[in-house]
Amino acid sequence: MLLPYLKKDNWKDKLVPKNVYLWCLQHTKYPYVGLYLSELLPPALLFLDHTDASSKKLALLSLHHILENTTQSEVKMCNHHHVIYDALVTQLYTSDADVLDALIPCLLVALSFIEDPPCKSTDLWVSSRYDTCLLKYLKQMEYESKFTFKRIFIKHLERFFPVMGVAIIKHLKVLITIIVEYLEFEDPIEEKTRFATFRCLNMLIQYAWPRIPNHSINLLMPIVKLISECHDKYKDTKSDHSRRLINEAKDLLLLLKCCCKGTLDKHLECLKNVNNDGVKEMVKFVTENKLEL
Repeated sequence: MLLPYLKKDNWKDKLVPKNVYLWCLQHTKYPYVGLYLSELLPPALLFLDHTDASSKKLALLSLHHILENTTQSEVKMCNHHHVIYDALVTQLYTSDADVLDALIPCLLVALSFIEDPPCKSTDLWVSSRYDTCLLKYLKQMEYESKFTFKRIFIKHLERFFPVMGVAIIKHLKVLITIIVEYLEFEDPIEEKTRFATFRCLNMLIQYAWPRIPNHSINLLMPIVKLISECHDKYKDTKSDHSRRLINEAKDLLLLLKCCCKGTLDKHLECLKNVNNDGVKEMVKFVTENKLEL
């Protein structure tokens, strides 16, 4: 009954059918989605191809639900996995924040239908679609200037670390450059960007630990700068977010010190002479505590 209203030439005429489609789809679970995949998939791809942001978001929610409730063999049967991925990856260049927010979780699920993630590969340096997708994502992050988009980009970056595994090392320099840049971004909304950046940096240290000692000073100094700025701000405003940022920065530097196995000590020693109480407290905390891994 619904499908005749979701054709290429008439679906834009009325708003109700596409919303009914989404409701019906989200109330259909595995294994029934796979049984009707040939009927359920075309409308979602049709919505995604439209310029309207609300239609794109509806399409992404639909595609994510379809992928989560089907098996790889069902999606691959008619080469649907490549069609879905190709349609999704072009949306990385979207100019709508809600579309971007819904895109990344869906895109990573679609990638898993095409090939195994690098974390399962025995060859670290083999290039994959995950690498291609991550590089496109990082490029968009690097040149983004809008506050809302920065917040979304850094929030979803952490999704890449578990699927990349130690293969994230291939992109270490670019990641450090972008993460340091995002640390300097003072988010007016509860410092969400910086907290998300800290989570990404924590995961980067854990997954790329063999190469982190070579970049320790590049990570240390921006964090020290942030601690100094937040300490001065806390003195003036008593901001809870500033205090929380300082505490998370201390924990992060403790993890960095553990990863570097002594090579960070000489730099910490030099920081004892910095004329900032926040930095001095950090040096004392990091030198007197140990992190058990």
